[in-house]
Amino acid sequence: MLAGSASARAAEVTGKLGYLSEWELTGHVTERVSGGKAEFAGPVTVKHVGLCTPGRPVEMVGEIHYRVTGLLTRRLEATLVLDGTQCGFEGKLAGSYDGVLTCSQWRGIPVSLIVKPSE
Repeated sequence: MLAGSASARAAEVTGKLGYLSEWELTGHVTERVSGGKAEFAGPVTVKHVGLCTPGRPVEMVGEIHYRVTGLLTRRLEATLVLDGTQCGFEGKLAGSYDGVLTCSQWRGIPVSLIVKPSE
């Protein structure tokens, strides 16, 4: 049986980046199944909502790819591409997926993401 687009799930991704949550992330992702594993991917927008000047564009468009792992403890393993830089992110579910970015330009920046199925 072939998996068609009718069976693909969609989700809304929202969150905060930064030590003071000065960046707001929003996006819409859809499910892709490859090799029996589900991955979600889609475009995101990251907008500066803090008071200080960010030193980079106040709004950036990028993309996110992630998969949810773990049975007892849910984890989100993601790649976030922003401003041409690919960053890794792993977060443990505790109301939201909380962790830090791992890449040269955003190293150690806290991230908190919420994933909700689209209606």
